[in-house]
Amino acid sequence: MAITESELREILDRDDGGGHAGTVTLAGVHRRARAIRRRRAAAAVAAAGLAGALAFGLTGGDTATGREWTGLMAQPPGALKIVKAPVGGLNVHERLEAMTYRRGGVREELTFTRTTPHIQVTLRCHGPADAAALWVDGHLVRAGACTPGGTVHLLWQGLRGEVGSRHTVTGIVLRTRDDTPVPRSIDAATAGRLIADQWPFDSEWSIRVERLAEPECRDRVRQLDPRTGEMVQLSCADDGGTPSKPALGSS
Repeated sequence: MAITESELREILDRDDGGGHAGTVTLAGVHRRARAIRRRRAAAAVAAAGLAGALAFGLTGGDTATGREWTGLMAQPPGALKIVKAPVGGLNVHERLEAMTYRRGGVREELTFTRTTPHIQVTLRCHGPADAAALWVDGHLVRAGACTPGGTVHLLWQGLRGEVGSRHTVTGIVLRTRDDTPVPRSIDAATAGRLIADQWPFDSEWSIRVERLAEPECRDRVRQLDPRTGEMVQLSCADDGGTPSKPALGSS
């Protein structure tokens, strides 16, 4: 590869400044030119990385953090779609009740007062178990596999009744005698047969009741729409132009 004028100038400048002494050979000049190219390439890569980091950290508007938000840290090409309300589903906002049990094969109950229209009930297996069943107010709402560690658990959302009403959650964890795998979901008849064949055994499991709510709408916050993967920006102003919620960072 030919030596460029700028590379030759850098070599001559270093020689004039005392950076190189002795006989100058063509091979030496080429070797020094290659070293200059390597330094310049490394500098270009570092500069590109710094520019990328800066772009990743700058936004055209405010970005919220937390469970309910996924912010875009770099301005995407083109205009963002403007939406009037947060996208996605309900989020957990508060734990209402939680109990841990240490006996399997035995039904356990938990009661709570409903404080919100949206409720989530989770039964999670921590110790030995093959399956579980979950009732709300006497109605079987979920039954199926429940693996230790919580990788498979029972989850139910929704309640009938008014805010302030009392409700009862009942759960049980189950074992199979021959270690037969249990499907992710089973019907009431299959659950009934497993329950009828149960015996008490040591197993840690838990029931958790949580309040669900819509995320708060905050002006100029960017959010990733989980349905489309598209980045959108919230505009929470009403028809009169007044924000329905304070903008992020305002007092």
